[in-house]
Amino acid sequence: MNIFRPNESKPKMEATKKILNITTLSPLNIGNGDVYSNLDYYIENSKAKIINIDKLLESIDDINKINELVQVIKSNMGNNRVEKDTKEIYESIGLYPEEHILKEIDCKIRKDARIQVKKFINQKGNYYIPGSSLKGAIRTAYIFDYYDKNIDELIKILKNNDIKPYLKGNEVIKTAIGGINKDFFKYLLITDSNIIPPENFEFINTIRYNTMDARKGKKSETIPEPKESLKKNSEFKMELTIKNSFPKNFEDIKNMCNRFSRTIIKFEMKNEYLPQGLKDFYKNKILNDLNGNNSFYLTLGSGSGFLSKTVYLLLWKHNKNLNLIKKMLPLKKGKDKRTGKFLVQPVNDYIEFPRTRVIDSKKEIPMGWIKITAK
Repeated sequence: MNIFRPNESKPKMEATKKILNITTLSPLNIGNGDVYSNLDYYIENSKAKIINIDKLLESIDDINKINELVQVIKSNMGNNRVEKDTKEIYESIGLYPEEHILKEIDCKIRKDARIQVKKFINQKGNYYIPGSSLKGAIRTAYIFDYYDKNIDELIKILKNNDIKPYLKGNEVIKTAIGGINKDFFKYLLITDSNIIPPENFEFINTIRYNTMDARKGKKSETIPEPKESLKKNSEFKMELTIKNSFPKNFEDIKNMCNRFSRTIIKFEMKNEYLPQGLKDFYKNKILNDLNGNNSFYLTLGSGSGFLSKTVYLLLWKHNKNLNLIKKMLPLKKGKDKRTGKFLVQPVNDYIEFPRTRVIDSKKEIPMGWIKITAK
């Protein structure tokens, strides 16, 4: 059962409103599922110049130029991307993209990279942080905090063979916060942020750093994952409202988020296979502040998922059998290198779960950490 339920165990209180002043401590990407293709922008003087494609095409005064453009693109395709400079492609048929620039964004991607870049969420070009992203992070911290105080309930769910492995995660959430009709997080409201200016964004390369490679003494494969990201040290505001049926007050929320973040950092600091830059970031940017001010810390956007941030982390913290998470992980599928047969089998590297970390490839720092101070 839950520690608290709406209208039980805690007295009624008036709705609480807080203005949240939020600072990014590392680059942040919250995607919208869309990308800039390498025909949507070109790089010049360390700026990604985003082309207004609709306006550019409207400037075509000869229908034959459309066919010319298609042919130029086809003739310069390789590895599923256009390998010629974007600006040169348009200029070769008499189109001038510099006359149709939508916006300019700082760029840390090589000029000749010519790659797709994952967009940051926006509404008609206006950047913002969705309130649902922060609410989801607080919700995860609440679930972690609940089982941190009730670890035996988590073990009971994981050991229950009557619950299908792929449904155990749902049961973990349901037990902590109730089903759809009883989910008291509807009493915690967080607005979207203010509009954030384009100059606060940049194109960066991120990588998925693989701890299994490091453990085996191999160099981690660092395939770039370019993203449009909110720069570190950017600031924005959101409004949080706690209605009287929510079981936690603001101080409770702050403290449980910090306990959660402290455990994440402690886990990361003990992992000998993570880059030193990652650990230096945690030590210098967060740990020195966690005990000494009125702020709290969370991660948003790109990063590890629910299993690694809750179930695995709790089993590790309470020194429980990590085999309990094995059945919750997807089955491993692929050809056996020795026999060539296609196999479906349980993963055998769950002890290193989560295997990858999304980090800024230039500075080896984790993505998405924010500092929140309330008024």
